[in-house]
Amino acid sequence: GRLVVDRPPMLQSHRGTHPDLIVRWNAAATSAPAALDVVLHFHGYSSNKHNMRLADKERISGLDFTDPDRPAVAGRTTPTLGVLPRGSNNANQGGNGYDFHALAKPGAIAALIDDAESRFRAATGVSAPRGRLILTAHSRGGQALMNALTQVDPDEVHVFDALYRVYRANDAVRR
Repeated sequence: GRLVVDRPPMLQSHRGTHPDLIVRWNAAATSAPAALDVVLHFHGYSSNKHNMRLADKERISGLDFTDPDRPAVAGRTTPTLGVLPRGSNNANQGGNGYDFHALAKPGAIAALIDDAESRFRAATGVSAPRGRLILTAHSRGGQALMNALTQVDPDEVHVFDALYRVYRANDAVRR
């Protein structure tokens, strides 16, 4: 399943092309799960600058829950909810840069996940306790992931080409 949220209140300060949030779930999530894992993905740069479409980032986020080598085969069978917020386009890297300043505020990550779970419940009628929290990031999304680690204690972290700015966030993570 999939929900596209044009302008959720908590992401209104992010600049760029809407929609601002995509919430996805795999088939296992709707069959009375004992727990629902949550994957929050932070995307990186976009050569499309402020015209980036979140659906383009969705295709490469891993939130399709399929086996990359065999797209017709489910890759993740654990009941899972995927959360993909659009970052805010900024002037960095010639306009290709995105950050997640609205999610850097204390409690913002938990509020975003709660909002996504609420939207999932409303769309499916399924209610399940939260299972594992998994944070993923690609490219410049690594900085947002490092900031998120100051707010939440995930069960897993997955990054791809996303730690080259980690030195700036190390002090925040140690707090």
